[in-house]
Amino acid sequence: MSAGLPWVSTPVGGVPAVFGPLKGGRVLRDFSLSDLKETITSINQQSSRKEWETSFAVDRAAGKYEELLR
Repeated sequence: MSAGLPWVSTPVGGVPAVFGPLKGGRVLRDFSLSDLKETITSINQQSSRKEWETSFAVDRAAGKYEELLR
């Protein structure tokens, strides 16, 4: 994400809750070759850099953890 590349993830654990609403990539519906191919084709030109900057960059993540601890 920090490189601005689109991302693909499997739907395990908390991944769908954290990454599901993001626009820079996609969480697979199921883990099949056809779903992976379709997903990669559909997100090929998407950028995830802006979402990384607003949600996952070190300064943002540290701030969120600090808020949680308070």
